Amino acid sequence: MIKTLLLFVASLQVCATYKILVYSPGLSNSHLMFNGRIADLLIKAGHDVLIYKPELSALANKNGSDIARMLVVDVGVKEKWAKTFEKYDDMIFKGSGMSLLDFLEFQKLTVETCNAQLKRKDIMDILRAEKFDLAISETMEFCSYGIFHHLNIPSNIVLSPGPLMDYMADAFGFPAAASHVPNILAGFTDEMTYVERAKNLLASNALTYMGTYVASLTTKVFRNHFGNDFPEIYELLGRSPLVLVNSVEILDFTRPVLHKLVYIGGIGMNKPKPITKKLTKIVESGKKGTVLFSMGSVVKLHNAPLEMKSAIIQALAKFEDYNFIVKTESSDKEMAELASNVKNVFLESWVPQVDLLGHPNVKAFVTHGGQNSILETVYAGKPVLTIPCFGDQFRNAATVVRKGFGTRVPSMSALTVDSLTAALHDLLNNEKYEISARRLSSMLEKKPVKSEELVVKWTEFVAEFKQLPELESYARQLNFLQLTSLDILAPFTLVLALALFVLYKVLHALTRFFFGSSKLKKE
Repeated sequence: MIKTLLLFVASLQVCATYKILVYSPGLSNSHLMFNGRIADLLIKAGHDVLIYKPELSALANKNGSDIARMLVVDVGVKEKWAKTFEKYDDMIFKGSGMSLLDFLEFQKLTVETCNAQLKRKDIMDILRAEKFDLAISETMEFCSYGIFHHLNIPSNIVLSPGPLMDYMADAFGFPAAASHVPNILAGFTDEMTYVERAKNLLASNALTYMGTYVASLTTKVFRNHFGNDFPEIYELLGRSPLVLVNSVEILDFTRPVLHKLVYIGGIGMNKPKPITKKLTKIVESGKKGTVLFSMGSVVKLHNAPLEMKSAIIQALAKFEDYNFIVKTESSDKEMAELASNVKNVFLESWVPQVDLLGHPNVKAFVTHGGQNSILETVYAGKPVLTIPCFGDQFRNAATVVRKGFGTRVPSMSALTVDSLTAALHDLLNNEKYEISARRLSSMLEKKPVKSEELVVKWTEFVAEFKQLPELESYARQLNFLQLTSLDILAPFTLVLALALFVLYKVLHALTRFFFGSSKLKKE
């Protein structure tokens, strides 16, 4: 009887249910869907998960999960975020990408949003009453780490929606690697020229400085609400015991990492389902196949200049043996007019992206290069043409080129009839891209440990053991001189230089003494 009771108690410990908070700010649907996949995995593993979604953008109208408990709160900043996103349209279609100043402006608005959340004491009380064992948050802003501390949640996991940001690497004590790891906003590969390495070094350090600066602004917000003894937010971020990165080792640029980083790219990737009869007819009627053209949920193709829309349609019309499914808004009258007499272009306001990519007659994908779209393409084993617009999309486009499963138009500003035609011709007529795409797909399919298992097991591990100082790097305690060993190299170089100088002076004196004496004797 006692033995049976002990076994029952042991089974309860093994199957412990943890209360988990997923902080999911409503900025973009792709991020919400990714956070929702994390929540769904943990719920299916038997845990109690609440998604807290402070509403920021009206465009981010999804919750990301149909099975998680939801706390959706309008914190009164939608109009400000709407104005910010309006500015991005011009930035997107000029193709200049997100500058450091744009990034700083974005982050400052997250600080203002943080302040708006903290004013909602009713929401903080609701969250505190849940008594969470663990919290998970993505790294689009710093507010969540302060909230977790304020709510006395004993541990947290950092969720990176794309490749690791520079300030995150610094906060965790990851070795600096600007010589061969492109910064998050760069369009470089790891094979950089001297000038590119110089630009990357400057940009990486600038992004890190901005991260620390915005974190300090966030700290001030918390201290205004809760007193001057509130910890530094950057320190709270750095103390996080685990980092889950939405990428996979074979896709991301190889970089030095710490034990606390785990790659989980491709989690919850749905298997392709049969497509509708309408889409099936389009896909299967292309003589050589069909190409999907979608710029994601944030980039609104209907806001593109008329000449850009015209360039797209003209270029696609040249490939008569292929059908093109182009995602754009149903209200886009300009695009509808341009495509009205083009037999191989079909406009759709919504497309089942994973299902289409999984269809054997879909031969390629034209995309903005968002992280989730790239991962879905790789899992489908399809070659890709990227047209990056902003943020990490330029880096993702460089990854596509470096890994060999696609090509790119450098930016939206570089999109012309000729540039798009040339890129598509290269993609559709060069077998090497398809071969590389299929190889990567096979590697992901046969990955030794599935991302879903990593998410669940590591989350449960952190929930049980709380903080993990065993995974901490002492690099976090070192200053710049110590971290780069300049405090050793500088005096060593100085002593060596001094020794060489003394040696030179001695040899010079001896030379003058001996050879000078010989000359005097001859005279």
